[in-house]
Amino acid sequence: MIEFVKGDDTTLLHFHGLFRDRKTVVLGKSSYAKHLRKKLPQFFQKLLPTLNTLVFIGFGEGMEDPNFSALMKWMKGQLKDSGDRHYRLCLDSQQREYDRQLPERVRIYNVSFGSSHAELPAFIETLVPKTAIPMGLREHTPLIHLANAHLAVGPQNFPGDSARGKYRNDLAAMMARYIEQAQIPFGEIMKTRHEGLRAGLARAIGKIGAADDINLLIEMAPHALLFNLRHQILWGMHDLHQRHGTDPARLKRVAAALEQMSFNADKPLLDKIAERRSQLGLG
Repeated sequence: MIEFVKGDDTTLLHFHGLFRDRKTVVLGKSSYAKHLRKKLPQFFQKLLPTLNTLVFIGFGEGMEDPNFSALMKWMKGQLKDSGDRHYRLCLDSQQREYDRQLPERVRIYNVSFGSSHAELPAFIETLVPKTAIPMGLREHTPLIHLANAHLAVGPQNFPGDSARGKYRNDLAAMMARYIEQAQIPFGEIMKTRHEGLRAGLARAIGKIGAADDINLLIEMAPHALLFNLRHQILWGMHDLHQRHGTDPARLKRVAAALEQMSFNADKPLLDKIAERRSQLGLG
């Protein structure tokens, strides 16, 4: 928790627990009451909107949650004169109703990301400042255009949507060829969280990477949000394994990475992960 507040962007904070550890899950009146009595989590929860701009994603009726409603009440009283703004993302159809729910004194403003949830990932990408692309990559305009197109294909691999999947894979293959021909260091692309660029990198690692570059794929896995990138990481692992094999110690780390990518995954992705586990002999 302390690392998160300090700004370590590799830390993910679960205020309401992690489903794999049932003892940490906040669910039901008694666990909410217990959570609200914990002084340290409540202190840090109030510190976050004081020091940062918050973006609430996936908070529909969640603002009525006992924990977050207590935070809203505190913000309304203590931060009402603050010039800082915070934002809640919502559908076009939800904005008017949500505007009525939140008084201006809370300093949380509703922003529409589109008419359907499928538009959310692409909208979030627009929030990433252009400085997130390292200086060494900005001159590679064709690569950036391919990466943005890869993101725009869509976040899901819908059953039967083979044309979309083929187009996405073609774009990743083109990025991999560009990375190879332009001799772009893998480390330069690892500086960015742009998932389109990382998808091209994952494919390039599978095609031309050294055996130890499996570590880059393992490093990317926990932070991959979209199906597009997760799929290319799986592809890269497969190709790298075909060319170099995988020693037992590294295979354990690959297994852990695949487990992390299974979190919150839909059936098409879970099927791909199961297929890759089988190919790698992980059962």
